[in-house]
Amino acid sequence: AERLARERHGHYMDQFTYAERATDWRGNNNIAESIFAQMRAEWLDLLARGRCHVPCLGFDWLDAWWEAFAGDQLRLFVVRGERGRLLAGAPLLWQRAWCSGVRLQTVGFAANLHTPRFDLVLAADHDAKPLVSLLFRHVLAAKPAADVLLLEKVPCDSGRLDLLRDVALEC
Repeated sequence: AERLARERHGHYMDQFTYAERATDWRGNNNIAESIFAQMRAEWLDLLARGRCHVPCLGFDWLDAWWEAFAGDQLRLFVVRGERGRLLAGAPLLWQRAWCSGVRLQTVGFAANLHTPRFDLVLAADHDAKPLVSLLFRHVLAAKPAADVLLLEKVPCDSGRLDLLRDVALEC
């Protein structure tokens, strides 16, 4: 499809890479929200199996937060296992921000003043480091590229701070 669009001087838009900008066949909602809604049972299952007990990561809360605050800036990064089962998830927000007079592309947790705590969701029955490493690699490959990765509001008692630092240093 991409080659055909190029040859015909058309425009190619991968519905999964750019899901937040694409609409479904009805034209009244975007594909990203539709995919997220279809993942409800999987997300709830991952939360039940997960190592994270942050209420703001519940499906209904994320869905409402996405609609109220994020628009097309929210992206949900996930890692699936060999059989397609969800093993990790990271709802991340792409934003432009000023820092010391420089305009930066930031990527951070889908959190704001209404979100006192946030974290990654990782299946407890898998080694956390490879899952976080895969999430980071997907984030680093995403467009637009991030200038700054803001991982705020991670609970000190989650055990993730050292893990996030170690994986960030490796990437």
